[in-house]
Amino acid sequence: MYSAGTISWLPPKQKIPSEHLTTTNGIDEGYFGHPVLILAIDSAQKEAAVLIITSFGGKSLLAKFPRERGKKMREEHIPIYPSHVHPDNGSCLFLADGEHLSKRSYVKSTPVRIVKVALLQPWDQGKCRLKTKCLRKLLKKINFASPRPNNVHHHEPAITLQPEPRQPPVHYQMPPPYQLTVQPQRTEPRYKQTPRTITCASEYRVPGQWVHSTDRPARIHTSQRTPLLPRTHNTVRTPAHDDSGSSCIGFTTLAFIAIVLFAVYKWYN
Repeated sequence: MYSAGTISWLPPKQKIPSEHLTTTNGIDEGYFGHPVLILAIDSAQKEAAVLIITSFGGKSLLAKFPRERGKKMREEHIPIYPSHVHPDNGSCLFLADGEHLSKRSYVKSTPVRIVKVALLQPWDQGKCRLKTKCLRKLLKKINFASPRPNNVHHHEPAITLQPEPRQPPVHYQMPPPYQLTVQPQRTEPRYKQTPRTITCASEYRVPGQWVHSTDRPARIHTSQRTPLLPRTHNTVRTPAHDDSGSSCIGFTTLAFIAIVLFAVYKWYN
C-alpha cells in the first residue's frame, strides 16, 4: 500500500506487462526506469501524482549544470540526503526514520505526472519515505494542487491538501443602450429690421407700390390682361418753304459762267 511521500520504482517500459501498456500514454519516456516520489494518491489506490528522481550518474548539481547559465536548471532540482545541499538556496530533503538513499539523488520539481498505481513497484522494500515536514515544504515550493486524484490517501501523520478555492462567476449587468432623441425644430427667417418699401414711379397709372419679395402675394394668372393706356402724341406743323427764288439765282450763275468760258475760247482762237 502506497502513501504520499513514498519513493517507488517505475520500471522500464519494456518490462511493463502488456495489459498495462495502454495506461502509459502521457508519461515521458525519461520517467521509466527511475524511482519516483509520490505526492498524492487516491483512496482507491488506482492513480498517483508523482515526480521523477534522478542521480545524474553521481554528479553534483554544479557539475551537471555549471555556472550562471545552469542556474535555472539547478532551481528545478532538489537534493535528497546524502546529496549536498542545494548550491543556490541551501535546500535538502530527508527520509523518515533515519533512512537514506544509496546514491546522491535529486527530485525534479516539474512536471508532475499522473500514473497508474499498478505500474509502480516498491523501492528498497518500501522503507524510503520523506519526512512529513520535508514533504510539506516540497508541496509548498512547487505550489502543488492535485487535479487528479481528488481523494488523497496519506500515510500517518496525514497531510491535508487544500484544493484551490474556486471563485463564483461574476455577473455583470449591462447598462441599457443609449438612445438619443432629436426633436425637429422649425427655423423661421428673422430680420433685424423691417424691409424697406421702395416707391417706383411709373408712366402707367397702376396703383400700388413695389414691396419686398417675401411680402408680395402670389400672382394670380388670369386670361385677361390689363389694357394699356393710350399715349398722347404732340403734333407740330412746320410751314412750307418757297424754293422759287433759289432756283432763279442758280440759273443766272450758270449762264454767266458759260458766257465767260465762250469769250476765253474766242480770245485764244
